[in-house]
Amino acid sequence: MTTTREHIRDLLVNNSALTAVVAAKDIGSPRASRAIPRERGSVVFAGNGGDTDAVGLVRDPSWTVMCYANTAEDAMEVYELVKVALIGTPDNQPEQRATWATYGIHSALPEQEPQEPPIEADGPDKGIPMVLGFFTVTFLGVT
Repeated sequence: MTTTREHIRDLLVNNSALTAVVAAKDIGSPRASRAIPRERGSVVFAGNGGDTDAVGLVRDPSWTVMCYANTAEDAMEVYELVKVALIGTPDNQPEQRATWATYGIHSALPEQEPQEPPIEADGPDKGIPMVLGFFTVTFLGVT
């Protein structure tokens, strides 16, 4: 059975615009944030819970997405590519809905504007520039 995490990773690694900048092997790997990004960046994401249905299953999990790169500008570019991969653009919604269905997703929405935490050499991200994003992803059925 494919997990919701695997559905999201599959959607991201099959997005050619994103993988033109971030190697597929650097998407979703928890180790990616602990090393200088290979290629031009890395993407780490984690589920944070969400609304539950009548039997207590999480149906609309919130996802934290951390986009790392060698510069703050590149980290923001990686975030924007992830955002477009997840939610599409205003002019491609029919295509985006078809893409979502391929990965078992009903919809995806950003929860807030991206955040750019301070870059601290001794911080948890070892001084690597990062942009933090939050998305709600609604899945088709329970996966």
